[in-house]
Amino acid sequence: MNPKDSSDTETFKSDEKIVKIQWKIETVKLVPTHHFAKKYLRAWGWSIQDLRDAIGHAYAIERTGKTKYEIYVNKGGYKKIITAYYDTDDELICITGSQGDIHI
Repeated sequence: MNPKDSSDTETFKSDEKIVKIQWKIETVKLVPTHHFAKKYLRAWGWSIQDLRDAIGHAYAIERTGKTKYEIYVNKGGYKKIITAYYDTDDELICITGSQGDIHI
C-alpha cells in the first residue's frame, strides 16, 4: 500500500475548513515522545488506546507544517496534542500537548 495514494487519505471538516489527514487512526502507529508520555499521558491518566480514541474523536485538526498537526480533543477537559506524521513509516509522533479547563 502506497502511503501517498489518495485513497488512503481521509478528510476532516472543522469550522468550514477541510483538512486532509494522511493517516487512518485505526492503523497508524502512535509514538509518544518521552516528554509527552511523562508530562501529559501520565498526568491525564491515559494509555495509548485512550490517546488513539481521543485523536479519533477530535473536534478539530489543523495542519501547521509539512508534517506537523495540532489536534484538539475534549476528553476530561480541552486538550491540544502537537503531532508529526511520517508517511514512510506510517507513524504519528506525539510531541507535546497542553490542557485547558478540566471538565468531568
